Amino acid sequence: MKIKFMLIMVLAISLSAGCATIGNNRSADKNVRKYLADLNGSGINLLVETNDKTSSESRTLLTVKSNDKTGVVIDSFSLPGKIRNLDFAELNHDGQNWIVVCFDGKDNLSNLDIYQLKNNKLVKVFSAHSAYGIESTFEGLAKIKIGKSLQGNSSPNLVPLWDTWVWSGDKFILD
Repeated sequence: MKIKFMLIMVLAISLSAGCATIGNNRSADKNVRKYLADLNGSGINLLVETNDKTSSESRTLLTVKSNDKTGVVIDSFSLPGKIRNLDFAELNHDGQNWIVVCFDGKDNLSNLDIYQLKNNKLVKVFSAHSAYGIESTFEGLAKIKIGKSLQGNSSPNLVPLWDTWVWSGDKFILD
């Protein structure tokens, strides 16, 4: 009974001193989101962080770091908008995940960018934006649908046309 009481007291003191956390893998800063993904096919996850709290309110910082005590920054850049969704797609079945970023950019356009880590640099392999929406799926055959307006018709109730891009094995091509 005394041992159980002492363990509870040690845990309570550690929690109040900030030395321990219970089930919290989120960042203390609510603007920072953290993800783990194997971006280079090594079998070792890297840490991908997004930070909406940048010097400009319309930009988001995206950083890739080593997932160890050093937290060495591998690459980092700023996106021109607020991230709505960040996901990972394994397009070539080689164990290497690519970063898929959906974000709201200038003039309320929907944006989708896909980045691949090559030689410790994030390289943009696909980018699209649309005022009419973007839909994507990376299950099975990877597809990206980009909404576009009908030329000459400005009706607000009009359903957009869609351009569909599919993964060909080395790049996205218009279907």
